[in-house]
Amino acid sequence: MGGAQQVKPILVVSHERSGTHFLINTIASNFACESPLVNVPQYGLASSFFHNYYNREESCILKSHHQFFVYMPFFYEEALSEKFHIFYVVRDGRDVLTSCWNYFNQSPDTAFPHTKHVGDLLRTDVSEFPYSKGYTQAATANTVTRWITHIDSWKDVEGVHMVKYEDLLSDFTSVVTRLASILGQSLPSEVYKPTLSDMCVSPWRGKISTWREFFTSEDILFFHKHAGDTLIELGYSL
Repeated sequence: MGGAQQVKPILVVSHERSGTHFLINTIASNFACESPLVNVPQYGLASSFFHNYYNREESCILKSHHQFFVYMPFFYEEALSEKFHIFYVVRDGRDVLTSCWNYFNQSPDTAFPHTKHVGDLLRTDVSEFPYSKGYTQAATANTVTRWITHIDSWKDVEGVHMVKYEDLLSDFTSVVTRLASILGQSLPSEVYKPTLSDMCVSPWRGKISTWREFFTSEDILFFHKHAGDTLIELGYSL
């Protein structure tokens, strides 16, 4: 008799506050995942960490906020895209950074920058803040270019499946159908859409275009100057 069937683990990557747990909870709730979440270590990431998750008999989901540059020394040598189902969550960067601003200001932790206005955060160099170290290698001038760099580092990596946060909100069943095809699993008889009360990291509003309440006209111009092309490429309107 053969042994138990081995399953691919799942790696979910994103810039912080992009809806990471929305996708993680979607996968865990609708497909067989025995161990729903493992945090990829922020510092000293190496191929040996991933060896623990090869050839398992139960599926698990790993979460990472690292730029692809951190993975580059071993990604291809380890053939991670063959050994893992890899998903990259993308969200409108204006909402991402508005959510970051709210989250940072709600935390007393000095690992995060605390700014009065979201526009101040847009213009802040966060490279020396502990929350950012370990996740990044490419230097960036501010949080807007940090968001762009994160996306640019992952968007063209072969074997990585991009999932938009906005699609999870507005076209959920279609996204789950696509996930089922990628994972090689059957669509559940009843599809479950996670809510903000499900496990996530300090949920806020979970809506689209919250940034419009907080960006000044100068903030909009600043963001579009740096990231307008990226927004358009990803299908967002200016």
